[in-house]
Amino acid sequence: EREPCAITGALRSAVSIPSSLITGLRGYPQVSGVSTSASLDDKNLYPLFGRTVPSDAGTAVAAVLYMRNVLGIRYIAMVHTSDAYGTAYARGMNDAIAEHAP
Repeated sequence: EREPCAITGALRSAVSIPSSLITGLRGYPQVSGVSTSASLDDKNLYPLFGRTVPSDAGTAVAAVLYMRNVLGIRYIAMVHTSDAYGTAYARGMNDAIAEHAP
């Protein structure tokens, strides 16, 4: 019987987070090309998780700089979902705003 050697991650961080806990406990790496939650950057919780796209924290910096420097936006309001993606992205945006557009 063949055993898996790696798992392809889910399309949503809300699914990759719990599945990565399980695959990590079983010793299987999980790689996602779509799950961007910065929560998955925690190598203590998700030691075998990897991604092929930047985390929300990285894309938030680019979004804030674009809005400030290109669009000239001075004030930003956020509405987000309270799932793994929305919460992590809002945290990334808040951090990026504090650092790059105080």
